[in-house]
Amino acid sequence: MAFSLSRTGNRLAYERHQEDINIYRVDGPGPDGGPQPYEQCHVARILDSTVADSEPMLSPDGRRLVFGSDRWGAREIHVADSNGTHQVALTSLGSIWVGSARWSPDGATVAFDRYGHGHSAIYTVSSEGGKPLRITGDETSDILPSFSRDGKWIYFSSNRSGTMEVWKIPPTGGRALQVTHGGGSRALESADGRDLYTETRTLFGLCRRPAAPRDWW
Repeated sequence: MAFSLSRTGNRLAYERHQEDINIYRVDGPGPDGGPQPYEQCHVARILDSTVADSEPMLSPDGRRLVFGSDRWGAREIHVADSNGTHQVALTSLGSIWVGSARWSPDGATVAFDRYGHGHSAIYTVSSEGGKPLRITGDETSDILPSFSRDGKWIYFSSNRSGTMEVWKIPPTGGRALQVTHGGGSRALESADGRDLYTETRTLFGLCRRPAAPRDWW
């Protein structure tokens, strides 16, 4: 931060930086499936505040939007209509960090991660509001949840094995199963649910593997 004192020493001039991140909507592919020409592409700001609104994700039916925001002080998970109206906070946890929100395939549930007390955990909450449910409870770093396409599992990244790997757990909690070995994070299933894509820290790239448990190893 740059600053300076007046000659008399009774005034201080300084600069103040305030983060302002907003959420925009942009046109999808053109009629031929390719990108829209720049001059024809429409960009609209749909969430505008003086703080950070980020990590947006559309609901499966395209009608609602989930995002993280610190507009009310602490960062919380919010939902809104896809055009940015009817904004409602889903959580009021008052944590250092809450984010990485992901819809369930039926749009009824949102999974997210929460950092507090030195570690992170995975939570779920009804998309209509209510008390969040913590589904991981180890004293580890559990982050970046995403649902399987059938809604039966939540993938997440965790260092519980000593290195960051992808695990999965039922949405109601229970025993977590290790998915990757040798490093992995940020898992997403393909649209048909057959393949699982993960980031690979050792190869600095993406890995595709069958989502079926028998094909993990």
